[in-house]
Amino acid sequence: MNIHALKSKTMLMWQYRSTSPEADLILSFIMYELDYDIEKQQHIVELLGTEIDWKKFINIALDNEILPSVYPILKEFNLGIIPDNIVEYFYKRFERNKQRNEVLSEELVNLNNLFSSNNIQVINYKGPETVCRLGIDISKRQFNDLYFLFRHKDISKMNDILSTAGYKLWEDNARHQNLQRKDFTYIKTASSNGKPPIRSLPNDLEEYREIRIEPHLSIVEYNLPLTIDYDGLWNRAHHIEFMGERIRTFSKEDLLFILCISGCKAKWKNLKLIRHIANTLRALPDIDLEICLERARETGGEKMLLMGFLLANELMGPVRAFPDTVERAMSEHRLIKHATKVVYNRSQPKNKYGLLPSFPAQFSFLIYHTLDRLKDRIKYAWRTCTQPRSVHFRRIPLPKFLHCLYLLIVPVHDLLIWPIGKIVKRSLSPTRSEGADLYQHWDG
Repeated sequence: MNIHALKSKTMLMWQYRSTSPEADLILSFIMYELDYDIEKQQHIVELLGTEIDWKKFINIALDNEILPSVYPILKEFNLGIIPDNIVEYFYKRFERNKQRNEVLSEELVNLNNLFSSNNIQVINYKGPETVCRLGIDISKRQFNDLYFLFRHKDISKMNDILSTAGYKLWEDNARHQNLQRKDFTYIKTASSNGKPPIRSLPNDLEEYREIRIEPHLSIVEYNLPLTIDYDGLWNRAHHIEFMGERIRTFSKEDLLFILCISGCKAKWKNLKLIRHIANTLRALPDIDLEICLERARETGGEKMLLMGFLLANELMGPVRAFPDTVERAMSEHRLIKHATKVVYNRSQPKNKYGLLPSFPAQFSFLIYHTLDRLKDRIKYAWRTCTQPRSVHFRRIPLPKFLHCLYLLIVPVHDLLIWPIGKIVKRSLSPTRSEGADLYQHWDG
């Protein structure tokens, strides 16, 4: 398949851009940011000249966690046709996010220095250091938490160090010690002067919020049976410069694969995750894809890597430097099906009150079909349907010697009790009918 045929085939998925001019404008902004050209510029100008529902536009941007990058482009194209209150709203959000990111970046450096002085090694990823590594202004990105990988032997020492730095283990983590955890969430609710350390972006503009960090023992949770070579990850990790300090992070090939794993784990719930892959491919063109594919294959997650390529290809247009890899992804019809659904879902504001709940049931056909090995798919299905989580320990607490009963309790709760309860609750609540609060984010 040549590159022109490939382009023709991939662009079929973009028929979903026609779902609304707001979705089209959001995607056009992202594609313009990734790769500027006159054609994209003209398309944005044409869209801004149409009747845009700005409330819907804002909610799509917020749901996809890309609002901070919208304001600079909106400002560039503002020809006096965008309502002043909309511009002001984006400006306030952009400034709040910028302040938030500055605090998070400083905290990342401080934590790394603290760990280093106490002989604890960590690998940072998915945070400001990764965005900086890709040559992107961190003010144009949104970060929810700080993530880093650490070794099991350092759990006790890290907990003591974080306590002295003002962090507390998240209550849910502390209460449910029976979980087979891969990570621990720590919260810092006050800075050294006693004031809240950070202001939030996602909700009210004036709301204060704590700093959250997630030290991870592994890249994937117990439910996802990938055989990741952690010794290799640590050996290949190297330092980059961030805010004048040396910060340890993953190698280029490992970073790309881990971002694809993270996207699949989250079921590519927003465009931010997809854009991570596109930014990495664009900023690090010297990535050795053969090595990356080989490691993904050994892990059992080659299809996760290919899924990332498929979706990134939708944002970037054909990935000209990697046409063979995209063609390989195109040969997987299940990946095409899931990618098509993902692209469509990302173009819609989230319906918070649909008929069926999406939580706490954990099983995902997208994740299931991106596992290479049959034995891994079987393990994933079994574990997601039977492994107890905090919601089960909280609602149906059992003594340890009766934990075997959770093998029955979990599927009954997730697949029967929880959905029925949610449906009944929603049917009795007239204010939470389908489509209610569609613009819940808009406070303009």
